[in-house]
Amino acid sequence: MKPTYHTNQYPLRGAFRKAPILAFFLALLLIPIGAIAKERVPLKIGATFTSCPECDEIVDAFADIPTPEENDQGAPYLFTNWGYDEGTATHFGAFTTIYQVDFFADGSAISHFIVTAADGSWIAGMNWITPTGEDTSEFVAEFGGDYGEASGRFEGITARVEGGIVFNGDGTADYEAEGTIDNLGRAKKKCHQKRTHSD
Repeated sequence: MKPTYHTNQYPLRGAFRKAPILAFFLALLLIPIGAIAKERVPLKIGATFTSCPECDEIVDAFADIPTPEENDQGAPYLFTNWGYDEGTATHFGAFTTIYQVDFFADGSAISHFIVTAADGSWIAGMNWITPTGEDTSEFVAEFGGDYGEASGRFEGITARVEGGIVFNGDGTADYEAEGTIDNLGRAKKKCHQKRTHSD
């Protein structure tokens, strides 16, 4: 007759059964929080926009963008302006941006932009601007993903920032924004692999 074994007589038997589960949770603890959150990091931007409707190179860069008839709130389209800025951002470093900005009758605007870093990497996106006062506005900007393509070390990342704009009355505007970048680590790794293979 076989003896009857109780779990408390052989505690390791239960432990071995639980080992894969324990190992899984221990592995999760060892993974950096950034990796679980798709390598999300803070992004802070500051720059001065300069209107430049006569800059043909900027106008030509957005030639394929159709002119809207109205915005999502039904406000009619008024006119389009173009411009550029120079600034700095965390993880971007020094950058320049070119814009096409479509204005609407309710004072809002939607812009398409291309940000280029000092190393030539670039990322495109869209910007939604809402007036908050006579000379101020707030905005939300989306980079990459569904909102624009990217190259170099920006390839594969997405970003979102929210901020404020102060219009100076001389064709320039100062803005600051904060948000996050996703997949930055993956983008850096992918870019490094491309350089390694090219070498």
